[in-house]
Amino acid sequence: MLQPDGRILVAASVVDPAAQATAAGIARFMPNGTPDPSFDSDGFKYIRSGSYSSAYDVKLDRGRIYLAGTTGDQGVGDDSFLVSRLLPSGSLDTSFGGSGVVRTRTRTPTDGRFNFIKFAEMIIDSRGRPVIAGDAGDHIALVRYQAR
Repeated sequence: MLQPDGRILVAASVVDPAAQATAAGIARFMPNGTPDPSFDSDGFKYIRSGSYSSAYDVKLDRGRIYLAGTTGDQGVGDDSFLVSRLLPSGSLDTSFGGSGVVRTRTRTPTDGRFNFIKFAEMIIDSRGRPVIAGDAGDHIALVRYQAR
C-alpha cells in the first residue's frame, strides 16, 4: 500500500526472528525502497497471537494502520481473524482492543463448532471501522470491529 507521503506499507507472513515462529508482519519502506527507521526502529513489526499468525492485508485510515490476517493455536483445530491497529510510529495502538491486537473466532451456526478461517478481504467503512470477510468452512464469515 502506498501512503500519501510516498512510503510503502507491506503485509506478509514472516518468521519472527526473536520467537522463531510464524508472525503477521508489516514493513514500511521509504520511497527509495530502504526500510523506514522511524517505523518500529528498523522498519519491521512482528505481531503474534497464538502459536502462529499470518498477515494478508494492510489499510491506512486517518493516519492509523490496520493489519489483518489469521491466527491460531497448534493442536486446537481452529483459526481466528487477526486485526491489529498501529500508530504511524509502528507501535501497537492500545486504544484498539486494549492491546492493539484483536483475535476473533467464528462458530458454525448449525452446531456451534469453531471453524478454520480463510481470510478474503478487509475494508475500512466510512466510520473508520475495519470490516473483515472470509471463508469459515461452508459459511461466510463477516466481522465488523469498533474503532475508537
